[in-house]
Order: sequence, then C-alpha cells, then structure tokens
Amino acid sequence: MKASCYNFFYSEEPDCALWNTKTGAFFRISSHEYDCLRGDGVESLDERRRMQFVGAGVLVPDGMDEIGDIVNMLLDARESSPLYFRILTTTDCNASCAYCYEKGMAASAMDAGCAQRTADFIIRRYRERESHVTLEWFGGEPLMNIPAISLICDKLSAAGVPFHSKIISNGLLMNSYLIDTAAHEWRTESVQLTIDAVGEEYEQLKGVPRGSFQGLISGINDLLQSGIRVRVRINDTGSGDAPKKVIKYLYRHFGNNRRLRIYLCPLYRNEKMPSRESMRRILRFEQELFRLGYEDEGLYYIFRPRRLRCFACSTGGHTIAPDGRIFNCSHVMDAKHCAGTVSCFDKCSPQRLSYTKAPLSDECIACIFLPVCGGGCRSGELGTADVFQCFQYCSVIPEIMKLRLKNLK
Repeated sequence: MKASCYNFFYSEEPDCALWNTKTGAFFRISSHEYDCLRGDGVESLDERRRMQFVGAGVLVPDGMDEIGDIVNMLLDARESSPLYFRILTTTDCNASCAYCYEKGMAASAMDAGCAQRTADFIIRRYRERESHVTLEWFGGEPLMNIPAISLICDKLSAAGVPFHSKIISNGLLMNSYLIDTAAHEWRTESVQLTIDAVGEEYEQLKGVPRGSFQGLISGINDLLQSGIRVRVRINDTGSGDAPKKVIKYLYRHFGNNRRLRIYLCPLYRNEKMPSRESMRRILRFEQELFRLGYEDEGLYYIFRPRRLRCFACSTGGHTIAPDGRIFNCSHVMDAKHCAGTVSCFDKCSPQRLSYTKAPLSDECIACIFLPVCGGGCRSGELGTADVFQCFQYCSVIPEIMKLRLKNLK
C-alpha cells in the first residue's frame, strides 16, 4: 500500500491532520502517523489505523493510478451529466448593480415564438438523452419576462418532460401570486438572491427605489412559507462590515430557518483565484453564520469531491439567450462563442467542443485540489470572463483544517 497523492497535510504544534481531497476523509493524526504517511513508512502504522486509512482512501494499492482515475471520471462525467438549461428570459433588469458583468449589454427579451422554439429544443434534447431536466431562469432579471417562463414550462409539462426550476433573481418582483405560480407551474425548488447590504444602503447599491429592501424581505418570507428554498449570496467588496450586517439582519427576521442558506463570495475579478486576504475575510464572516446557527461549523467545510467541472463543460449543459442563440457559459455570450441556436444546434461545433471536449491542463491534473475543483471555470481558464478559475478556498485550506480540528469529535 502507498499513501494517496490526494492527502493534504496540516501540522501546527500540537496538532496534525490530513484531508483526502478525493474521498473527503478527514483525520486528526499523530506526529508518528504524519511522518509515516508523508514518507515511505506506511508499514510502520498501527494495523487498526492502517485499515481505517485504507477504507478512507488515505492508503491505496501500490499500482493504483489515482490521477488517471480522477481525470477519466471527470471527462466521462461530461457525457453522462443530466440536462441543464440556463435560460435568459431577458437581459433587461430593474436594478443597476455596479459590479454586474452584464453591464452595458443591450436589453432584449425572449418573445413567444422564441420561447416556443426553446421548449421544442428542450423536448428534443430530453428525448435524445432521457434525463431529468433542470431549468435555471436567469437574466438580466428573469422575472421581468414571466410569460416566457410560463410558456416553456407549460409546454414541457404537456410533453411529459420531468423537470424542475431554479431562479436566479434580485427578488424585487416577488409577490404571493408569482410565488404560487413558481411553486406549482414552474416546479421551482430554489431561488437565489444577492444581498450585499441592508436597508437604504442596499437600495443605493442596487439603484432601486426606497422601500425596495423591505419588499425583498417580505418576498423572502413568502418564499420560505411556500416551501421554496432560498439561497442568499453575499458579495464581499473587500472592505467594510456589510456582510456581517446582512447575516445578522437575516437572522433577526428569519432565525436559522432550514430553508434559508447563506453563502459568501469575493467579487469576481480577472484573477486565477481570490487572494488569501480576501478569503480570510470570508472565513471571518462565515464565523458569524456558525455563531448564529445557520451552519454547523463542523460540517460546513467538508468539501465534497465533484464529478463535473461545470455545467458549461458538459454535453448536457446549455445557456440560451433571449434570441434563442446557444452558448456554453453565460459569462461569454458574444458572436465568437455562439454554438448555434435552439432551431439549429450543432453539438460538434468548434465553439461547443472548446468546452465539452477541452482537455484538463497539466497544472490542473497535477493539483491536489482537482477532485474538489474538477478543473475549475473553463471561461476563467480561457481568460474570456472575469471569473475565478480555481477552487475558492485554495489559499486558506490550512486555516480551514485548523477550524475543522477544533470541531472534530
């Protein structure tokens, strides 16, 4: 037996630990075990402990090609992943966030004819692949074009296509009628919202009328009451204490409702990964989530191995523009990267294959985080979008392992 090449080690007196990025296994280990696993002394391990490590993938057979297995799994998953459609019902929006990557994009909305053709395209793809369909309603602000959403969902329902919906929205248009429609007609399971500040500060950041923030909070309450999960993204600008204020505000209004999830992210930049400084800020704000009971600190940083790099790299993933053009990624929607239309789609076009058949780079293949990253963002790798390519937490894994040790029973 040999030590897995995916064992990430942590040592700071008096603690030692390892995390296997391939299996997710995490162990507090002795200094003796640390030395044995990092060297060639695995045979010196206690027999009971050695069997534990074998079962957890920390020790693997001598002839095992772990890297080859992971690479092949990731490449194979592109062909077998379920159908996923990110549909921009409109590029128009009722907010004006300064950091929006769609800023300056001409406003256009999907008309009834294009919505019909989009539904027909999804039905054709379903009959080819016969997998469950995920619809992600995107924009702009997707709820500014409710007729397109309803038309597509009605047609899929009539055709017997199994599907569910997600909505990426600013939430400002939520009301009880729309939420009922989303739950029952669109089969919506979750809504993601972005809240970067509280009250008037939020309204100024979004460029929306006074009173909009309270309307948003009422909409979140109605969503939770309806059984739809709400995911709140908090973008951290790198200065100030706004994320902590948002977390505390949401706790005062909703408690630690199990249907409400909160996550934090540094603002996207044209960088390979977030800086260590910005991620340490994220870790500090995440402590507030733990303190208030939104998340279990002992479980939050259990990073699961992923089978797929991103839906943009899978043969089942599609981004559909309001005019029916198809792209791989919503961050890269120009003529150069168009892979066809809902009426004429070529899954073997060079634009399509630049994502679905892209080889993993030598750097990614050699990276210990490949199992939890999957190769990262393809658009970020190509430099065609201001998106982080790499696993967000790369630079702060030692700090995270220290936190996990504190919570290890």
